[in-house]
Amino acid sequence: MKYNKLNKKAIYIMTINALIWLVVLGIVIGFSYFIYYQTNLHNEFDIIFMHIGASIIGLYAILNVLVFPTIRYKRYAYLVTEDIIDVKKGLFVITRSVVPIIKVQKIAISNGPIDRLFNLSNIDIFNSAGVTKINFLENEKAEQLCNEINELLKKGEIYDK
Repeated sequence: MKYNKLNKKAIYIMTINALIWLVVLGIVIGFSYFIYYQTNLHNEFDIIFMHIGASIIGLYAILNVLVFPTIRYKRYAYLVTEDIIDVKKGLFVITRSVVPIIKVQKIAISNGPIDRLFNLSNIDIFNSAGVTKINFLENEKAEQLCNEINELLKKGEIYDK
């Protein structure tokens, strides 16, 4: 069984999402600094810890934009067979979601504004245990995979009767 890899465009979407969070984080940290300095209740010890904390958060945010998307891309893989849907993903901890085809209750295709810019979609696979996602698929591939899973579900219904 050979796992499928994602389109390279996935790296760009992950990077753009990380950049959006970096901007939001920068605004929150900047606002916190502004409020802190307006209160006049600070001392040198507090300022040192505040700068250290902001530096650590900033370093993580920069890594999240420049390094982590590539690592996530390399570790993301999915497999659809007649029996299971298997999705592996992660950064530091690799998680593997295995969903038996017979347990699938609903399939949905979704895409956000950034996904649409790159013509990519996500498949949401619902079962009684929750939702498993296959992200960053080309629109045509997402439609094809969704149809394939539907056919497998119909085939399973025939065998269950």
